[in-house]
Amino acid sequence: MSIVLTLKKKFRSWYYALNDNKVVIIQKPSILKGLKWITSKRYGRAYFKGYYETDIVSYFSQQIKQGDNFLDIGGHAGYFSFLVSRLSESGKIFTFEPDPDNSYFINRIIELNSIKNISLIAKGVGRQPGELLFEPGATSSTGKVSDSGTIRVPIVSIDDTLKNEIISGSLWMKIDVEGFGGEVIMGAMKTITKYYPSILMELHDNSNEREVLGSLSSLGYSFFNLQQQSESINNHHCRFYIAIKAQLKV
Repeated sequence: MSIVLTLKKKFRSWYYALNDNKVVIIQKPSILKGLKWITSKRYGRAYFKGYYETDIVSYFSQQIKQGDNFLDIGGHAGYFSFLVSRLSESGKIFTFEPDPDNSYFINRIIELNSIKNISLIAKGVGRQPGELLFEPGATSSTGKVSDSGTIRVPIVSIDDTLKNEIISGSLWMKIDVEGFGGEVIMGAMKTITKYYPSILMELHDNSNEREVLGSLSSLGYSFFNLQQQSESINNHHCRFYIAIKAQLKV
């Protein structure tokens, strides 16, 4: 096993020595075919090779329709924002990403492809506007709000961000913020009770996220896994939850 890992590391080092920061064309999934991407050791090859979070890609591809709107909260490299920008070219997409390196990368892809329906908001999302400390993670996807953070980042709430926006069509929220999701939802309650968005949320080892997401059942939400099967909010083996207001489930 150690020999295999060593060979993989050597291949990775060799690959990015030759290919880092090059423009490539995505071939799959088909909805993203033709999108220009930038190779980067920071993000790896899964995005432009078509094997990044394929279960979520499949779910969104089946469910998101033309005219739907999307809040990508914890945008990372922007992959799901780009996916939805293709699925719903007439919809509004708001991508929130506080990590400076990630938001810089997202903006490069937006400019490279002349994407018009994504609004990048290089800020964190929480219960209320302000500033918080952000701790970059060991990987590009694991940065988080933390008292031990080394970067001070601005924070916005979803309610404040959307209060002057006209949202027509269905609204989706994807929340993946490394344990801060409870605060995100608390700052989006006016939006939730107005639009009843469908919510895809990754739960971390954090009881607050589970409790706050679960509290949406009082608003008529039901919970499902990515296979669209009913799922208990207390199933700690379920990584991603889909929260959908009951009468919207088809």
